Amino acid sequence: MPKPTKLENYDISQNVEGQMKEMSKRTKADLLFIKNYKRPSKKFLKKWRKDMEDFFKKLKRC
Repeated sequence: MPKPTKLENYDISQNVEGQMKEMSKRTKADLLFIKNYKRPSKKFLKKWRKDMEDFFKKLKRC
């Protein structure tokens, strides 16, 4: 297998470097989201469960 030329090597390294920067940006955003995450309130969860139960009951009737 032939060795890549210096120009090809440079292009490959630039591509990999760009991908790594993009991944680190996404990772930082994900970590910030996790850090600022707040659980939904019990009141909200009760209402959501009730709404889902009603929704599936209506589906069964159809």
